[in-house]
Amino acid sequence: VEDALSNCVNSLENANTGLIPTLQRMVGSIGVSLEEIDSVIGDWSTLSRKHAISPFSLPSCHRSLRAELDGSIEARTLLPQAKAKEKDALIAFDLACGDLTAARQSLCSCLSTAVTGRLPSLGIRSHFEARLNASIRKCTDSAAYGEGSGLGTDSVDFILRHQPSENTGENCSEDDGKGRGEKLESIGSAGEKARIILAIETEFPGSVGALCGRDVSSVFQEDNPSEIGVTAGSVAVIYDEIDSHVGGRAAVAMAKLLLDQTRPQPQDEGFSSRGGQVVCITHSPSVAAVADRHVVIQKTNFPYSVEGQEEGSSIGATAATSPVLAALVEGESREEELGRMCGGDLAREESIQFAAALLREGRLQKN
Repeated sequence: VEDALSNCVNSLENANTGLIPTLQRMVGSIGVSLEEIDSVIGDWSTLSRKHAISPFSLPSCHRSLRAELDGSIEARTLLPQAKAKEKDALIAFDLACGDLTAARQSLCSCLSTAVTGRLPSLGIRSHFEARLNASIRKCTDSAAYGEGSGLGTDSVDFILRHQPSENTGENCSEDDGKGRGEKLESIGSAGEKARIILAIETEFPGSVGALCGRDVSSVFQEDNPSEIGVTAGSVAVIYDEIDSHVGGRAAVAMAKLLLDQTRPQPQDEGFSSRGGQVVCITHSPSVAAVADRHVVIQKTNFPYSVEGQEEGSSIGATAATSPVLAALVEGESREEELGRMCGGDLAREESIQFAAALLREGRLQKN
């Protein structure tokens, strides 16, 4: 035991090979003090805690940060090129906005003339104007990068200018305040709005759907992916009681407009052709009489079975126990239904005769 302990002491304190003298010589060759080494170890631990990683992972973390820094320097060298491309794109967008404004101006002029020409037959003694508000925003504004009617530097307002009554003695020029009219949504009645919307859709099929953002789809051209084509064709248009605020001659005029929307026409440049299907929910016999198909919808308060029911009767059903019943009426059943729409239970025979006359007139209009 004493020999072993003596050998241990010798390995530690031997002047040439001892551990303590060897460590002292190594410290001297490094040129740093123990205090400085302790400080480096403390900084190493601090960096480890800062980056929430193990001290052994600090070298790889340092390499990744250096690569990121070098990439940022490279990105800064590409910044002038990016700014130049942005400037060119802005100039191109400004020119495109100018072309869009010119196209809208032309369309507004055509729309104003066409709709105003239809208003007298719809019972509206007013002048309609689609007014272009040019340059209401700059092409650099974020609002200019919208979709549909929100794209570009301008906007369009629908103006309705009522004609003064001959008995009132008013004299309104187009340049004074009254002659300029006001926005349709401000002064137009519900019936006027419905008739004007129908006139717009008849003149320019697909326009109402485009305003609602439902009917326009942008697709890339196959031959040039940088160009975008817009299609606004309507497969079907559904009107939910658009004639609810009109009657008499105005209702007859609206029936003709609905019929016009189903007639095909040559496709003009920039506009969709007509010929789509029109589905109209109505209480007007004048409108129902021009339809190709007449479907009656009726609510019931009790379960109803359609087994054994004749086709074309005034009440039908889409399900065996449905509270809402629907049926296609034809022939005499359609005349009876139109007669009910005209007079209810009053003057039944005369109402049916009038319904037959409406159907005859509807067939003549289609031809």
